[in-house]
Amino acid sequence: MNNDFSINTYFKGLSRLATLIQNSIKDEGNIRSQYHGDKLKETLYLEEKERISKVRQKFNDDFTKQWSYIVELRKQLRKLQPKLSKLCETDLSQEIDDFPAFMIFSKLRLQKDNFNKTVALPQKFPLQHSICIKVSKHSEELIQGMILRMVAAIPFGKLNIFAADPRNGGSSLGELRPLLKEKSIFPQEAVLTKPQEIAHTISQLRDLMDSRTQREFTSGCDTWEEYNKQHPDQQLTYTVLLLNDALSQLSGDASWQLARLIERGPAAGIIPIITYNEDDLQDNARKELRNLVPNHAKKQPILPPELKIFSTAIEQEELPPNELLRTWINNTLEQAAKKRTCVEITGLWKDAPMYGAVSAAGISAPIGWDSDRRPVDFKLG
Repeated sequence: MNNDFSINTYFKGLSRLATLIQNSIKDEGNIRSQYHGDKLKETLYLEEKERISKVRQKFNDDFTKQWSYIVELRKQLRKLQPKLSKLCETDLSQEIDDFPAFMIFSKLRLQKDNFNKTVALPQKFPLQHSICIKVSKHSEELIQGMILRMVAAIPFGKLNIFAADPRNGGSSLGELRPLLKEKSIFPQEAVLTKPQEIAHTISQLRDLMDSRTQREFTSGCDTWEEYNKQHPDQQLTYTVLLLNDALSQLSGDASWQLARLIERGPAAGIIPIITYNEDDLQDNARKELRNLVPNHAKKQPILPPELKIFSTAIEQEELPPNELLRTWINNTLEQAAKKRTCVEITGLWKDAPMYGAVSAAGISAPIGWDSDRRPVDFKLG
């Protein structure tokens, strides 16, 4: 994982900002408590006023300094993951060779008295829980932003997206639809619209989750993240299951399998992103999802407790203008085509078992990887 920037340091900076406000309020209150009565002598009134003025001046100086520090941290953060609206200004030739340590899908607005600012809201990567969103006029733009961020931040060949959009026929991806041409990103090269196709894909990903749990997650590593840290040359792909307003198409069995993916998928590197209508959960076929999906919809990024002093609101990041986004996607597809023809295979051979094998029963040598980055052998004999 790329740990050049610590989101812990960033959130500690924001917490320090809140602590300064809390301490200033406390200090000012302590001073006022020492001066009783509605009618103070003029000397005492001036003394109180002067002491409060000094507390406020110190607070203003410390607060300004701390905010400048946060601005610098934010600049470092944005060098790694620029605003989506600025994404088209980034250099695609810059090589991304490892999974990110965080993802920025949204902004956090902080309000307190005259202070009203937005800051980036990074979330730890890999994502810790499935994402469920009620269908609204903004939900499609929100999932487009998530997909765009992942495509931009995750190395080529290490992200697979399986998408379903039965009501809208795939239009929910908007300007991102040309990315469907790239099989390394969208293995099915299409957005699924038929119930049986959606159910089959959910079943496949459930099998993938179980396979990873039983085959890869052994020898002291129980999660996708731990496995990839221990096997940097053979990392597992990060898989996204995007279901846009598709729950009404699910049978009882498909709903049961999706529920297991929602619960256990993120630990296995499979993240469901679901938009839903509450009415679709009332059918008995979706009873497995009736409470599970709304409970996940309530989950918000965890913020430091100190930030409770602010009025907070999570706001989605703006997408780039369509024309610039099309240019970025075209450039991305060109870069993907180049990278597809040039694969580093040294790591595949480095620790291959063929060097210690006996050839009497035949010869076997790894020649590449399958869609889940498992070695594929060529065998003779």
